[in-house]
Amino acid sequence: MGDKGKISILVMREDARVKRLKIRPGFIKFVVFLLLLLVVLAAVSIYGVYRYRLEFVVLRDENTSMRQEIEDSKEKLIKLANIETLLEQGDQTEIKTLIGSYNSDSGEWLVCEEKTEAQAPPAQAPVKPAAPEKECPKIDLADIMSAVDAGRAGVDNFKAAIKGKRLNINFDLSNITPDTALEGDAVLELLDNGGEFHPLKGDRKDLNFQIQRFKQVTAAIPLPAKFDPGIIYGVKLFIKDADGKTLFSRIYPLRK
Repeated sequence: MGDKGKISILVMREDARVKRLKIRPGFIKFVVFLLLLLVVLAAVSIYGVYRYRLEFVVLRDENTSMRQEIEDSKEKLIKLANIETLLEQGDQTEIKTLIGSYNSDSGEWLVCEEKTEAQAPPAQAPVKPAAPEKECPKIDLADIMSAVDAGRAGVDNFKAAIKGKRLNINFDLSNITPDTALEGDAVLELLDNGGEFHPLKGDRKDLNFQIQRFKQVTAAIPLPAKFDPGIIYGVKLFIKDADGKTLFSRIYPLRK
């Protein structure tokens, strides 16, 4: 150690003069303090990023849940508005169509009538075999209205409208797990007022997707031949992965 409390460091190289460096002890303390400060700041930053990640996951789940509730509320409002319009118009045909008592394929009314005891025919009249009674169609609403959400694909701003003989659709498709790419196809079916589904065949390049985060899907799909648009209740959307597994499905009522 040199004079006045300085630290002397000798630097020796082969075939060179010896050099002496003088460093104050305070400078060494400052360097050590700076290194410790950088380590502490790095640790605090890592902890902050971890906390931010946890809060982001919680907020994302809450946002998905709220978006689901909003979509369900919108569907219920559309259904209630349609029912209110039918009740105000007093159109019995439309009301029976809505509740599924109309068979769109045969065009016959299927009305459940109370069974009455058959009266004995006169003795002289020949007995005719009773005609078979018509049975009301059984519709499983739980099966028809069932929805799927595997938590991997999100659908927002779904819009559908019939123009001429085509169904125009538009919606925003998002990858909820952007760590892995989302690849597959969008499949659509029409749901009529009788509770039957009718598959649609669109251009695959419009309905196929391979995204990391987000894509806007737009397509114009032709309706089935000899199909009456007036019997359509809604559109069922399927989001399937490359293996054909359904990641998301939901029925969207068609605005009249």
